[in-house]
Amino acid sequence: MQEKLRGSYQHASTFAGKLDINRIIKTAYEHVKSRRGPFLGAMGWTVLLLFVAMIFVAILAEVIGVDVNEGVGQILSVAIQTLILAPCVAGLYWVSLKTTLHIKSNREDFFLFFQNPWRIIGTAIITALVSQLGLLFGMAVGIIWMMFAQILFTFAIPMAALYQAKPFAAVLGSAQIIWKNIGAFFIFHFVMFVLYLLIAVAATILVAFATAGGAGVYAAVVGGLVLTYVLFTRVIPLYFFTIAESYRILFAVSTDEDDTSNSTFTNNPVVDPEPDQSSDADDSLSRPNRDDDFRA
Repeated sequence: MQEKLRGSYQHASTFAGKLDINRIIKTAYEHVKSRRGPFLGAMGWTVLLLFVAMIFVAILAEVIGVDVNEGVGQILSVAIQTLILAPCVAGLYWVSLKTTLHIKSNREDFFLFFQNPWRIIGTAIITALVSQLGLLFGMAVGIIWMMFAQILFTFAIPMAALYQAKPFAAVLGSAQIIWKNIGAFFIFHFVMFVLYLLIAVAATILVAFATAGGAGVYAAVVGGLVLTYVLFTRVIPLYFFTIAESYRILFAVSTDEDDTSNSTFTNNPVVDPEPDQSSDADDSLSRPNRDDDFRA
């Protein structure tokens, strides 16, 4: 199943259509409202595994006698969390992609990438290191660089997991594809930034209510529960489903039942079709799931 749904990098890299990111987000939100159950289950496993990892780090730090908040302890904590989080994120993308294709997901889909996680972990390490390079030139440059890298590497983990690309190929491939569609993905990340900012502002207000005491504490508790619900059942799923929907379109992923010759350009409601009409265009590019060698 995974091999059938990995899609075609050749199709994504030569895609001539215009992504309507507004409609993609709306489509993703429809999935969030009606089909988020499997994703929430997968996210629950992610939270549980990270919690267990944090306990393990605390115990290990105590045994070897290091402070988890300083030096070696921080490195140890980040390393172990990366080992756990990377395949978890890959599983979330896999569940999201199957959701956008109306394929039922199960627990095994989430744990799929724990069987051989090194390609995904390597990709996560590379993207993290590259994202930090801007800090060498100061905090202001570093923040701008990290935001730009966040956008360019949108498809890095999905390509490592869904397309099964090796780490450097996943990072470079993501940068190339996102750059060709930079406007759409900039808008997407800006929308998500605004949503996270609104939640952060609301959380700050709730903290002020809590410190005021009295009825403010109850208001803060209720408000905190509402914010948590919105974050985990709306905002985070929207992020993953939007990326999965974009991946489905660009990589021309379809199920066996789809008409693969038309599933991307003719029938896709979220793409403004501008196919290559040149006489020497390779017709095979419009066929999803074709074999290409970018994974190496």
